[in-house]
Amino acid sequence: MHAWVEEALFGLEPTDLQLPTFEEMENTKESEMVQLYEDRGLRWREEWREEGVRMGQRDLLIAMAGQRFGAAAGERLADALDDQPNPETLSMVGNLIVACETSEEFFRRLAP
Repeated sequence: MHAWVEEALFGLEPTDLQLPTFEEMENTKESEMVQLYEDRGLRWREEWREEGVRMGQRDLLIAMAGQRFGAAAGERLADALDDQPNPETLSMVGNLIVACETSEEFFRRLAP
């Protein structure tokens, strides 16, 4: 059948053009889909890992602010940080927790 398709559609001798067989096409499609899912899965895993790290850092900074400045400051910081804080914001918050003497100074410097 494969040779007939080559001859009928292309008017070529079967040896002039090599079309992939059905099995080769199916295997190619399957391998491409597997690769697509692997790539997508790896990308999602990395995104979820990064999100988990950020959320863990966020929770740790909230606890640190609560320990340093009191429970109310921890709660206020939790409200101030969004659900998806970026790494730069988290770094700044950590630096401010260490550098500031009072919760008033901390939130004043955090606000701008």
